[in-house]
Amino acid sequence: MESAPLAIVWPCRLSVAEYAAAGKRIDVPEQACPVCGDRLTGWSGYRRWLRADGEQRIWVRRGRCGACRLTHALLPDFVHARRLDAVEVIGAALELGIAGLGMRAVAIRLGLAHSTARDWRRRHRARAPAHLAHLAAVAVSLGAELRDLPMGVEAAALHALGAI
Repeated sequence: MESAPLAIVWPCRLSVAEYAAAGKRIDVPEQACPVCGDRLTGWSGYRRWLRADGEQRIWVRRGRCGACRLTHALLPDFVHARRLDAVEVIGAALELGIAGLGMRAVAIRLGLAHSTARDWRRRHRARAPAHLAHLAAVAVSLGAELRDLPMGVEAAALHALGAI
């Protein structure tokens, strides 16, 4: 049975504006296929919108595995798969909401639709226990010490993410 293509996130040192300005000239570090481990080769890409300090059109490279023949989107670390907003925007909304600001106020502060901010928070709340367990395991395996985790699973999950 053939696997579906995956998004591979890579650490990008460029800002969103620098990345957008580079266009198709963006250099993506060599990546391995998440299915079989073979080296991916460049396989064109696609343009997509990203909202971070305004909306920008960015180029997302794709990689193709010669062994599996699958293609994978190669996303810079500030892009969230299937979301218009940058990771920092989503994270800021979650931090403000968890800190006690209502999601309507968060949406107004960040210039988002209330339903967007509310839905992010709902998804985060529902998935926070699993995220916390996974992130804590990764953080500990990388040598981080998770001391004084905040009360509440949502806040603890965000704290563990910051420790990685």
